[in-house]
Amino acid sequence: MITWLAYILAEGDHRKLGIEDWAWRHRRTLEQLLGQPLRRVDFSDDRLGNLLRRFSDTEKWEALESSLWRAQTQVYALEAECVCLDSTTSYGYHEITETGVMQYGYSKDHRPDLPQLKLMAASAEPAGQRADEGL
Repeated sequence: MITWLAYILAEGDHRKLGIEDWAWRHRRTLEQLLGQPLRRVDFSDDRLGNLLRRFSDTEKWEALESSLWRAQTQVYALEAECVCLDSTTSYGYHEITETGVMQYGYSKDHRPDLPQLKLMAASAEPAGQRADEGL
């Protein structure tokens, strides 16, 4: 599943069609990251179809998400005198809900037809001489 997500992010393509060739071209890197040898058939259309059927079950999908979150998330207690904030905006093809994060609004990307999201990054150490924008 993680490899398919990496393919989607790297290629901007969610279809099953190209992942087998892509994974084979990047097999050495993927083998190092996954810690196991790969076979060409590991990313065939049939295997990915089986994976989709398995995770179309909400309970199984939520268990996978929970497991990945616990394995990949670390929380640290940092001592900091100040926190620097930096923001940016993005847009997406999301359904608008009244209390949802994605809403229509001003778009620096010139896409007022798509819902916008403001992202905020926080740094415990000063990143520069001053903030990019005065928040």
